[in-house]
Amino acid sequence: MDPERAEAHLRLLAEAELRRPAPRPGNTRPADIGRVARVAQVLTAVGALDATVVTRILDDFVLGVGARQDVLASRLGRLLAQAPPLPRPARSTPVATGRVVPIGQLIPIRDGEASGEVYLLSYVQRASRGLLTMIARGHGRTGSGAAEISLSPFTATDDYGGSYGMGLHGSGPGGPGGWILRLHPDPPRDLRWLDLTATPGEPAVRIDVAAAGEPDSEVTVRPAGTSPGEHLLTTIATRLLAAAAAYPREVPLRVAQLSLGLAVDGLGDIVEALQACEAVPPLSPVPAQLATLCAYLNVSGHGITTPPADTMPEPWRRVLFHYRGGRRAPGPAGAAVAVALPELDGISLTILGLHDSGDGTVMYLHAAGAAWDDGLGELTSWPVIWLRDSGGWWHATGAGAGSADQDREITMEVTVVPPLSRDSEWIEVIAAGVSAEARVTLPVRWG
Repeated sequence: MDPERAEAHLRLLAEAELRRPAPRPGNTRPADIGRVARVAQVLTAVGALDATVVTRILDDFVLGVGARQDVLASRLGRLLAQAPPLPRPARSTPVATGRVVPIGQLIPIRDGEASGEVYLLSYVQRASRGLLTMIARGHGRTGSGAAEISLSPFTATDDYGGSYGMGLHGSGPGGPGGWILRLHPDPPRDLRWLDLTATPGEPAVRIDVAAAGEPDSEVTVRPAGTSPGEHLLTTIATRLLAAAAAYPREVPLRVAQLSLGLAVDGLGDIVEALQACEAVPPLSPVPAQLATLCAYLNVSGHGITTPPADTMPEPWRRVLFHYRGGRRAPGPAGAAVAVALPELDGISLTILGLHDSGDGTVMYLHAAGAAWDDGLGELTSWPVIWLRDSGGWWHATGAGAGSADQDREITMEVTVVPPLSRDSEWIEVIAAGVSAEARVTLPVRWG
C-alpha cells in the first residue's frame, strides 16, 4: 500500500471536481463533495491515509468549492468517526477468558394462558456477564395469549446459592422467538450449574454450565489471503449476495443500496482509489470478480471499469446459483452450536447458536472490542463470515440486527443465506478478517 499514491489520487480527484464547469454564470460549482469525501473515507479506513492528511485535503477542497464550513464539519465528522483503527495481529487463542458452553436443553414453560417451551442453545461468559441464548416456542395460534411467552418470570439460582433475574441483553436483538438473556447480577466465573425457573410454582430445571474445559472443535487461524482493499470489496460482494439470495431477483439492487448506502453508488470510485494506492494489488482478481457479480445481479451504474472476469470464487457461485436446497421443515428449531473465535483485528467473536424459523436461518453472535457501526468502518473492520455445510453448499451472512451495551459488548443476529437445511450435520464457519482468517467445524443437531 502506497500512502503517497493514495494522497495524490485524492488530490487529483478533488482538483477534477473543482474544475467541473458551473451550469450557469454566478452559480456555485457543482463539485461533488460526497464523492470526494467517500473516497477519502475509504482510503482512511484501509489505512492508506491518516486523518491529518485527509483533513488537510478536504479542507482545501471545501474552501475551493465555496461550500459552507458546516458542510465540511459534517463530512469530516462522519469520515473520522467511521475510520477504524489499523488491524492488529491475530492471536492463536481467544483473548477473553471465560466459558462457552453449548447446552441443547428443552425446558417447558407455562405463564397464565401462555404455554410452550424454550430450547436453550448456550451459556456464554466471555467477560463479566453471563448470557443465555434460547429459542422460545409458544403453543397456540400466533397472536393469541397461548402463543405469547414472556421472559419476565425467569429466575435462576446457582450452586453457591446466589439468585439471578434476567433481562434482554442490550436493547433486545432477535426476531420473534429468539432471546439473548443476561443474568443480573453478573455470576461468578467458576459456577457449576444454574437452576432455571421458567414457570412460577414449578420445579426448577438444572443447567450444567461446568462443561467449559477444552472445546470439542479446534479453531485454526492462518494469515489473511487478501489485502485490506480486497477485504472491503469482498465484504461488499457478500452483502450483494446476501441481498440477492434473500429477495427476488428484481429487488437486490434496491435492497443492497439500503444495506450498503454509498458503497454501491460509488463502487467504481472505490475500486479505482484502492487500485491507485495498491490497497488492491495490480493483479488482484477481486475487482473483475465483483464486476461479474454485478452483471449477474443486473446491478447497473456501479462504475467499475475493470472488465468482468470469466468466473467467480466458488462460495460466490454456490450462493448465487443455489437457494434453499435441502429439506425446509416447518416451524422453528434451534441448534446448540457455540464457540469462541480468536481475536481478529481487535474483535473477539463468539457464536451463540443457530435459529431456523422454517422460512430462514439466523446465527446469534456476541462481539467484544468493536463499536457498532453501519458505515464503511464496519465494512473494513468486521470479519466476513461464511458457512459451508455438510452437503457442500456455501452460505453467506448478511448484515444483522444488533445492539451494544454501555461496555461496548455487542449481541447480534446475522441472516444466513441461503438458509441452512435441517439435514445439515455440520457446518464449517470461516471468519475472514483483514489480517487473519479463523476456521472451525461444528456439529449441528437441530432441536
